[in-house]
Amino acid sequence: MRTVNAAAATDAAALTEAFRGCDAVVTSVGNRQPGFEYYSAAAHRNVVDAMGAAGVQRLVMISSTGCGESWPPLRWSWVGVLFKWFLRLLLRDALRDLDAAEVVVRESDVDYLILRPSGVSPDRAPLERFELLEEPPASKSDGVHFEVAKEDVALCALQEALSPTLHRAARTIGHSFEDADAKAAAPEEKADDEAPKEKSSEL
Repeated sequence: MRTVNAAAATDAAALTEAFRGCDAVVTSVGNRQPGFEYYSAAAHRNVVDAMGAAGVQRLVMISSTGCGESWPPLRWSWVGVLFKWFLRLLLRDALRDLDAAEVVVRESDVDYLILRPSGVSPDRAPLERFELLEEPPASKSDGVHFEVAKEDVALCALQEALSPTLHRAARTIGHSFEDADAKAAAPEEKADDEAPKEKSSEL
């Protein structure tokens, strides 16, 4: 049986206690709302210190596309160009904070994987699969869709936390265009409890 512990990333002592006996740590720390404090970098300093104190090695950090050396997954098109400037201008402070958090993780001794979602959408239906990109895509066939289901990001994070395949690495995560287009074209299923309509006839 797996146990999940949660703790405030701003409380170093609580983190250390929560991490004791854990196999891995998954972080999803960030804020894109204007007017609120950006604390991702400070929180990840607490996280890596607490992991060291608790003897935990594996960390999966959920960051954002556009951070570090990555670029938005559609840079080959006008949509990608606009998306890039949207991220860098409208989300400048949030990305700067996540950039600093990634540096903290990279310079630590933990065995990390940084996941950079192409654009987490709570409304996008999960596909139970995903694509991971190491390099910025040069063409549509190499890229990923600009939205990805939050459940699929969570699935990848859980898989890599418990059964790591990528070590001290960073990847962009998203749905392939083929999968995204196929899902969009699929007809919606009717609810099971929807009663069939009876045919009526006039006498």
